[in-house]
Amino acid sequence: MPRKSIGEHTEEEKFDFDQLIDPGLTVLKFGRGGSPHERVIRITPNLRFLYWESGWFCRKLGKKCYLDLEKISRVMTGQKTYPFQRWSSKYGYAEAKSLSFIYTNDEGVDTSFDIIVATDDSYDFWYGGLRYLLKRIKEKRSKMTADEKRLEAAWERADTDHSGTLSSKEIVKLIASLNINMPTKVILKNFKLVDADSSGYLSLDEFVNLMDLLLIRPEILFVWRFVVQGEELSPISVPFTLNERIDPDIKKAIVSVDEFVSFWSSYQNEPIDSTELKRLIVVSTGITAKNYDSEINEVTYRIFSHIICHEVNDIMDPAKANKYQDMNHPLSHYFIASSHNTYLEGDQLTSASSVNRYINDLLNGCRCVELDCWNGDNSDPIITHGNTLTGKIMFKDVIKAIKQYGFVNSKYPIILSIENHCNLEQQLVLATTIKDTLREMLAYPSDYPDGFLPSPEDLSYKVLLKGKRLNPSVDNELDADFDDALAEEDEDDEEETTTPSVVDGTSSKKKGKVTRQASVTSSASGVSSSTAATAAGKKSKKAEKIKVHQDLSDITFLGTGKVKIFNSETYHSIPCDKMCSYSETKTFNYLQNSDIVNGWIVHNRKHLSRIYPKGTRVDSSNYDPAPCWAAGSQMVALNYQTNDLPLHVNTGKFRENGNIGYVLKPEYMLSDKGVKSPPIKLTIHVLSGQQLPKPGGAKVGEIIDPFVVLRINGTSEDTSDQRTRTVNDNGFNPIWNEVFTFVVNEPDLAILTFDVLDEDVVISEFVAFYSLPVSCIRQGLRFVPLLDAAGKREQDFAFASLTVRISIDTL
Repeated sequence: MPRKSIGEHTEEEKFDFDQLIDPGLTVLKFGRGGSPHERVIRITPNLRFLYWESGWFCRKLGKKCYLDLEKISRVMTGQKTYPFQRWSSKYGYAEAKSLSFIYTNDEGVDTSFDIIVATDDSYDFWYGGLRYLLKRIKEKRSKMTADEKRLEAAWERADTDHSGTLSSKEIVKLIASLNINMPTKVILKNFKLVDADSSGYLSLDEFVNLMDLLLIRPEILFVWRFVVQGEELSPISVPFTLNERIDPDIKKAIVSVDEFVSFWSSYQNEPIDSTELKRLIVVSTGITAKNYDSEINEVTYRIFSHIICHEVNDIMDPAKANKYQDMNHPLSHYFIASSHNTYLEGDQLTSASSVNRYINDLLNGCRCVELDCWNGDNSDPIITHGNTLTGKIMFKDVIKAIKQYGFVNSKYPIILSIENHCNLEQQLVLATTIKDTLREMLAYPSDYPDGFLPSPEDLSYKVLLKGKRLNPSVDNELDADFDDALAEEDEDDEEETTTPSVVDGTSSKKKGKVTRQASVTSSASGVSSSTAATAAGKKSKKAEKIKVHQDLSDITFLGTGKVKIFNSETYHSIPCDKMCSYSETKTFNYLQNSDIVNGWIVHNRKHLSRIYPKGTRVDSSNYDPAPCWAAGSQMVALNYQTNDLPLHVNTGKFRENGNIGYVLKPEYMLSDKGVKSPPIKLTIHVLSGQQLPKPGGAKVGEIIDPFVVLRINGTSEDTSDQRTRTVNDNGFNPIWNEVFTFVVNEPDLAILTFDVLDEDVVISEFVAFYSLPVSCIRQGLRFVPLLDAAGKREQDFAFASLTVRISIDTL
């Protein structure tokens, strides 16, 4: 039977899935180590797994290796991953027949399955078929309830022979894997009750019935009792009395839609009508109703529990989770998601580099990426962390990837932070590559009569270059407005930590000495004699070291340099398209002085500032970004490859406004007329957790002992954390039932993070997290969807959650 082209099988019934199952496809498979090897890949008969036989020198010794199609986040064409780049000189010719499947491995880390297909027909058929399968899996799961997804996933993991049934022994093992500490005799007793045909085996439906018998949510049942009886819940400051016996028949009670609307409007602090409530029921339960407005007339306990434990009841305000802000302000009025040394997969000294890192960050909403450009062989520039053992990638490949993936999830502008170490010859190659590849996507510098940069809306689908520029009036001389000795290529050096003065001409003390600080001013407005002398002296020292090609300067949208003072003179004299970068060390020194912070906030109304990690962070760890945002700095660059708390705070920050990479600053940062939001008292009642995985999503190991840490990151005054007690041996449905209170003085800047950890004698291990802006929190009884360390809700983490009560009171 001839192979079908991709255009011939847009519908399932027209696609021959049998050819994916058998005979399979012979491919050249690439790994992160060793040489590429031929393998035969196939799809399992249930169309759920891709598998192949490992090599005899692999640790699996010729056994079958399985890749769960549900774990695949995207399929990429070409050779953009590290395994391909290792062999680009030998196999680069086959780029048009190369495929990469990006998936999350058992450690929760994004990795790739990389293959080269022999023929064009096979490539088209498998590429199309796998994309279709991924789409079908996604559509199927979108129609399932959270419970169905959770139990089906556990079932499929346990049903290793794909027989469709599990024995009592397998059921006991499966329940233990779900972090449930329950006596075997209790499980077996209930096993017999649901084993309808007494076969000693359970089907998936029977397993679901078993879990209904075994597990009760006392905290949800407690609230349901109040809904049924029409009573008000106790104040949030008072924990639930869950030790009281609740009549089990309360689960059989039914309330009318109108009664439930009344409960939701008052207790959840969200007025809704019956039509909206019925929509929530359909979405959360998967009920099929062509005309749900007339077909749904009552609410059962099952419906109630589904709504409370579903994304429709997310703690994040859905109106703010989507793009809702005005995108017509100047660029400087937004916080911009930014990454540092974007190309690195790990540490700053020896890790690999890959084009895929740019793709990941851009798809995750990052809008400012860094390119460290160095001379390459054959006049072909490369990107690498200079003078280290880190990997090298081709500059042209990164620009191609940015063009292909940069605007998939956000149309708003991408800023390329160019750290230029190339000679003039290869700088010309940089400029030519950018112009030829990006074409109409490239934004060119211009004049701005109103003194402000264009808006993100004006710059939609545009790429902006940030870097050193030449003074247009002097041949091959850096822009006089900025000091080239402090330009971007020196980012990894520790900058001086002298505290700047706020008013021009004032002095600051350091180690007993008094030094003068001169402002950076525009040549158009005149430069003070001290500034000019200093600049001239530094240029004489650096003139031979730093040069910029005219062609590269001409396409650089944002010029870079140094501002030493934040006052009215610098605000008005420095053009809006001139910006500065500050090291973490200098920034946190500045943040100790409230006068400097206030001046910096005003300066950042018109100008952009970028913050980057200090050079001693060779492990690619991150700093707390929240204090930098509190100074109005737009581009707070973090190492996106490191899944630590600061990156989680960053994830929460840009969750607002649709994760498009741009969040509008608070009003008081934009104008003297703007006012801060008043302080609040944030009360959080941590009730329970559900389906908490083992650390790293491990499949084996001890049942976890979870506790929750609640953190506020914001101004230094607001930053604090509190924790619950530890629940021993229960990761499936631990109950804490504890109340915590935070006073947040600047709620517009504060980020709330829920960290779930596994208690251990030596060191507690990270399990999952969720973060969001305090200004986006919904009040009432809410669902907190937990994420893995990489910020993803996949595999076992797709079911992990917390149930909390929230109250916000203005002080």
